Amino acid sequence: MEDKSFREIVEKAWQECSAQGWGAYILKEKLKEVKRKVKEWKVAAEINHKMELQ
Repeated sequence: MEDKSFREIVEKAWQECSAQGWGAYILKEKLKEVKRKVKEWKVAAEINHKMELQ
């Protein structure tokens, strides 16, 4: 399964994260935000898929 919106979600989450500090901390915070957004996207995609099957 390939969803074009996935890449957009990741890029937007990465760019919107405004963590400040040293490099490794910023990376950690950006990855944490991407993880959170991907989880939200996955739940929404599963709900949409289930609704399409009905």
